[in-house]
Amino acid sequence: MRLRKGRAAPLRGLRAFAGEGDAQDGFRLDGLPGVIAPMNASRLRVLSILLAALAVSAAGARAEDVKPSQAACDARKIGARDLADCLRSAADRADRDLAAEVEAALKSVDARAGVMSAQKSRWKRSLNESEEQWLSWREVECQDVAPFEAGMNAKGGDPRLACIIDRDAERVADLKARYP
Repeated sequence: MRLRKGRAAPLRGLRAFAGEGDAQDGFRLDGLPGVIAPMNASRLRVLSILLAALAVSAAGARAEDVKPSQAACDARKIGARDLADCLRSAADRADRDLAAEVEAALKSVDARAGVMSAQKSRWKRSLNESEEQWLSWREVECQDVAPFEAGMNAKGGDPRLACIIDRDAERVADLKARYP
């Protein structure tokens, strides 16, 4: 679908959008089946309203994107001591969930039909090595990098624990997608 200028000069086309001039001066959509009507000022207003509504809903969707650590422990709703306890518990739970998902992925490899047992063994060994390396990366990321990113005025609790919760959730989602 593409926009194509009507038959009038560009200046007249702009006047058509403003509600002046011939209705044939506006833009129209080519490539749509059926009758293609010119876009007059009222249609342009409707299109503008729809685009504005879409922009608002997209902004709202971004506002609703909450990190797993924020969903588990909302710093706006609980005090500092409770937040620290909450983040510790949530990080422990995230680690358990990750370990369970790795175990499920390994079992998924065993259940694959058409893969020889030697290949399955190598696959599982490689997956375990990959998980060890991922955990090493996560430790550096969360213990060394996350505190700097959060800055000195981190109001969301311990950035190390929040990072562990968030990275574990990402890894669990990745493993679930790859090993259904």
